[in-house]
Amino acid sequence: TLCTGESTILRLAGYTGTIQWQQSPNGISGWINVTGGSGETTDTYITPGLTTNTAYRAVVTSSACTTATTSFVLISVNSKPSIYVGSVVPICEDAGSAILPFSGNTGIAYSIDYNHAANNAGLPDFSGYQPLTGSEGNITSTVPAAVPIGVYQGTLIVQTALGCVSEGQTFTINVNPLPLMYDEFFNSLDMGVTVCSGIST
Repeated sequence: TLCTGESTILRLAGYTGTIQWQQSPNGISGWINVTGGSGETTDTYITPGLTTNTAYRAVVTSSACTTATTSFVLISVNSKPSIYVGSVVPICEDAGSAILPFSGNTGIAYSIDYNHAANNAGLPDFSGYQPLTGSEGNITSTVPAAVPIGVYQGTLIVQTALGCVSEGQTFTINVNPLPLMYDEFFNSLDMGVTVCSGIST
């Protein structure tokens, strides 16, 4: 069993003669000489990256009139999962976490890998896979209070129960400064503003 786009190696031993590897969509009919890959006439054949179930066998010819065909092996190909996340996640410093909205999920677990700059700033990678349910929702990523103001990049991937992994989805966390409070009253006093009795300010 493979995941979409993966290849595998087939080997034949204990034969006499020349080899021709063949393929079929189901192992029953439609046999043709293999296309793609490498080693189609050797004892070791490397398949191309597969996207559909494919059966393989070897035909051995020992003379002009004698051929022998091996039993076939059917390679099952499982689809990779998918997921989509928002590209930019703005948060304030000291927020403690960032919320990553996702949709189109077909996996059961996720992992996040931050780039080197983000790791140096204190953003931790998710070690291993964390459970993920639902086709859409939110993922909470921890952002330690010590992470400074800046822009940080991470990559999210999801995995199926069969171990197939999605393409990485890149996202950016923008850590923004907290707003500053500006007290007009005390600012006026600091500037030495003078008012007359009975007049408000």
